[in-house]
Amino acid sequence: TMPLLTPIIAVVMTFSVLFTFTDFQLIYVITRGGPLNATHLMATLSFQRAISGGALGEGAAIAIAMVPFLLACVMFSFFGLQRRAWQQAAPTNEGTPMSNAGQVDTVGMSYLDSIPRKLVTVYLPLLVFLIVLLFPFYWMGITSVKPDAELLSREGNPFWVIHPTLAHFYKLLFETSYPQWLWNTVLVSVVSTFVSLAASVFAASCIRRTCWCV
Repeated sequence: TMPLLTPIIAVVMTFSVLFTFTDFQLIYVITRGGPLNATHLMATLSFQRAISGGALGEGAAIAIAMVPFLLACVMFSFFGLQRRAWQQAAPTNEGTPMSNAGQVDTVGMSYLDSIPRKLVTVYLPLLVFLIVLLFPFYWMGITSVKPDAELLSREGNPFWVIHPTLAHFYKLLFETSYPQWLWNTVLVSVVSTFVSLAASVFAASCIRRTCWCV
């Protein structure tokens, strides 16, 4: 049963960690990070510093500090699923593949053979999608390395950094309770992930045994 549930477990774990790591509304409504900032998560802390406190650079630096952990979680799940796919596609002793899941039917995509059609139907929409998707990360990145004087100046370029600085990251790492806030975020993510994982595994096992998926 467990090998069949591995893809479900990986997907549930990834989405649960992503959603809970960036969770905001529950903590903000119940405690607002108090008492004395003891229950802050990274998302609530970023909102408090950037929106409520007006320190846009510090808020952006806190948000950027979450990216490596989220990326590590996504890559761990991705390579885990890829490893399983490679194992399923490995040839058996008779020399025949164990599964036909790796075979791709490309006949239906023959209309994309010409370069202009690919450009209009694939590359341009993909480019627009990537720009819209990645622009908030770019904005947070440049805001986190902008000095406060440049952030509040009307003469500065809002889409570029003239005098980059790491002062916001230094203050976050060495002059705040960053380890405590990070531990709160990781603890909430891990606990909620295990709870949702246990519930999803039991539900998936029941669905599999009743053969609703075949």
